[in-house]
Order: sequence, then structure tokens, then C-alpha cells
Amino acid sequence: MDLGTIKYKLNTVQYKTAEEFVGDLRLVFNNCYTYNSEAAEEYKYVLNIGLRNLKLGLSPSQIIKLTNV
Repeated sequence: MDLGTIKYKLNTVQYKTAEEFVGDLRLVFNNCYTYNSEAAEEYKYVLNIGLRNLKLGLSPSQIIKLTNV
């Protein structure tokens, strides 16, 4: 899953619920943590977004656990 696919799915009205959309966003975040090193800009960017949006000082593994609920 990537942001381009999410944009396409939004533009073509493929999400039936907000939960489907949020699930795809969580998958993008999880993939970023899984497939990038902590030194990668993508990893740092997603970590920053996740921490800012959650407004908590959580580690990436804690964020991943929260998004897998």
C-alpha cells in the first residue's frame, strides 16, 4: 500500500467506510517502519507524523501496536 494508491481509491470512491481508509493509512505507516531503516527520511517523516498526530511520546513499535488494534 502506498499514498498514491490511497489517493486513487479516494478519487474513485472505493472506500465504503472511514475505517477502510484509516486501515490503509495504518498499513502505509506500518510498511514504512518495516521496510525502512530508522535513519531513512521516510521513516523519520512517518514517525514525526505519527507522534504529532497521536500527541504521545511513543516508540515506533508502540505506534505499530496501536495501529494494529
